[in-house]
Amino acid sequence: MVEVWNSLPGVQFVERFTSRRVAVGRIWKAIQHLKPDAARSQPVGLKEGTVGKKATRKQRGKDTKTSKIIALLKRPAGASLKTLMKATGWQAHSVRGFLSGQLGKKMGLRIRSFQRDGERVYIIKG
Repeated sequence: MVEVWNSLPGVQFVERFTSRRVAVGRIWKAIQHLKPDAARSQPVGLKEGTVGKKATRKQRGKDTKTSKIIALLKRPAGASLKTLMKATGWQAHSVRGFLSGQLGKKMGLRIRSFQRDGERVYIIKG
């Protein structure tokens, strides 16, 4: 609790409190008068660019299922439904819904679908 107290702006440095009750009372009273600081919008202890457990798109990198699917669809031969299912661990209806909803409607990508050797194949147009 001493660390919390000493990290507050405008308080007198202390080495210890007489009791927890006193510490909580003082800390509570001190934080009631704090105003949001634009320069310190990031919660203490988190890396810049993260909020809670979620990371920014740059921090997630290429490991997302979305990026895996897009990489497979950008290949010259495209990707079969079975390949996409294997890469994501999803069922067929989930892959089709993702292609239509997330990639097609939300991201605005044009997905072409066709049959090759009796198997459904998807590819990103242009």
